[in-house]
Amino acid sequence: MRIRNLIRQHLASALAIFVGVLTAVFAAHSADTKTEKTRGLNVTREVRLQSSATVLSKDGKVRPVKAALRRWIIPGKQLAELDERGFLLIQLRGGKVTVTIDGKEQKHAPGDFWVVPANSRMTIQVTTETAGLDVLSLDIR
Repeated sequence: MRIRNLIRQHLASALAIFVGVLTAVFAAHSADTKTEKTRGLNVTREVRLQSSATVLSKDGKVRPVKAALRRWIIPGKQLAELDERGFLLIQLRGGKVTVTIDGKEQKHAPGDFWVVPANSRMTIQVTTETAGLDVLSLDIR
């Protein structure tokens, strides 16, 4: 029960930061959209939005936050590790994937959302022809 309370508390804090940063990001500016290949894999990353803001931490200190919204396209049943940093909120836009986060496997279908805690390792195994993901990253320093 104590673990559930801790998870709820951290998730509530993360969501509050997410909402605040997302508001700041959309109020700021959007980055130019560009497509590139990443880590030698046939993976396309399109930067939809990129900005920075500051948030007030629990101890009252101002901390910088880098926020980005990227669309990833992963074709052809390959295993990929996204080049993202910080807390991630991910939505699977199309395709089916098996995601492994710190050794724990999860299957996802279009429309699913999931989170990846900061400093966690995530791999994505595409199980259909192609998968598309929207990734919101919050890198709090």
